[in-house]
Amino acid sequence: DRADALEVLSHLADREVSGWLALLLEAVPFAEKRQSLAGALALPADFGAAIDDLEGEQDRWLRLAARAMLIRTREAAGSEAHPPTPGPTEARLMQRLLALRKVPLFSDLSLDRLEGIHQLMTETRFLRGEVVVREGDPAGDLYVLIEGALEIYKDYGSDAQRLLNTQSPIAYMGEIAILDGSPRSATAVASQDSQLLCLGGEPFKELVLQTPEISFEIFKVLTARVRAAERQGG
Repeated sequence: DRADALEVLSHLADREVSGWLALLLEAVPFAEKRQSLAGALALPADFGAAIDDLEGEQDRWLRLAARAMLIRTREAAGSEAHPPTPGPTEARLMQRLLALRKVPLFSDLSLDRLEGIHQLMTETRFLRGEVVVREGDPAGDLYVLIEGALEIYKDYGSDAQRLLNTQSPIAYMGEIAILDGSPRSATAVASQDSQLLCLGGEPFKELVLQTPEISFEIFKVLTARVRAAERQGG
């Protein structure tokens, strides 16, 4: 993909701008890129200066991304300094949207579309040992694990119980069962205190109808499962 992009850039009329864009695509350390651009562009002196510059941006998502990053940096450093407006609420929203973008189903969607999806979701907490979904139950919701960990079992609670796999953020489950109406094929148990985003089945179906990108990703999942089943059968 990088090679294809560089090939396109090489045919742009504005050589200077195409050179800058090509530099962004090069697999070299950021410090080297910054040094190469220093003579051509007015770059922020440091992280704080970059945040200050983004405060004046018209793009809402650039502003929120910068503020979310600043809050996370201060939290990691143990700083008690108050974050800039809009504060933790909108920074938390940005963190949730970036988490949703890590889900393959949603990876190609714009932040505006992701915000719309997030508004349809509910946030649920599960304590360690709690069952999130149980094998055999009707499929109802799509779950996205954003904090904690899950263990996926077959025949949970019986003598034949076996652990199929474990899930860590960012993971999702339930999309195929919603579409084909089949019951849950396994039981998911929180192995740590966990936080999940939940999207109801009907809103998810409507979303699939409206968003071709999600449909293509589901096709990939189905194809992978068919191939896995064929390998096991062979």
